[in-house]
Amino acid sequence: MFRSHNGKSRLIGVLVCVLVALFTVAVNVSAQDLTGKIRGTVTDQSGAGVPGAEVKATNVQTHVSTTVPTEVDGIFQFLSLPAGTYDVTVAKTGFRTVTARGVNLSVATTYDLPV
Repeated sequence: MFRSHNGKSRLIGVLVCVLVALFTVAVNVSAQDLTGKIRGTVTDQSGAGVPGAEVKATNVQTHVSTTVPTEVDGIFQFLSLPAGTYDVTVAKTGFRTVTARGVNLSVATTYDLPV
């Protein structure tokens, strides 16, 4: 017959509970969203949306770039970028290339970029 009333068994039980609690906290912390969004609309001089432009967001600290195209109405979205400072460049053949420098993206925020 198993007896769980000795000191070692209690200590092991407490340690198991502590480990389970620590694991649960670690999983919850890693699941937090540490990203933000950048969105905007690329327009021409008349105010019409520019489809098919290439929009590139480059993290100033890491130099990692992500590129998305504009949609039919000129809208673009970066849905999940790590928080940080970005340079955002818009380019399309026949149009002047434009760069917005120093876009500060915080955790769980959406930055609306006028282009």
